[in-house]
Amino acid sequence: MDRDCSKSEVLCEGVCLLEEWEKRLAMLDAAVARQRADARVSWVASIEEVARRLDAKHRKIVAFRA
Repeated sequence: MDRDCSKSEVLCEGVCLLEEWEKRLAMLDAAVARQRADARVSWVASIEEVARRLDAKHRKIVAFRA
């Protein structure tokens, strides 16, 4: 922005920056809400479940190669 800007131009730019910030915050809030909803319907596996699946997969690969 130019050093010779009027007060109204500075205020207008500030409002634009705030609106952009609010838009990004709303997008972040929506993403968090989606992740929480996914976790509630069990689309997210627990660490124990992931470890169990990986262990079983590893055992199958080892058995296949033996």
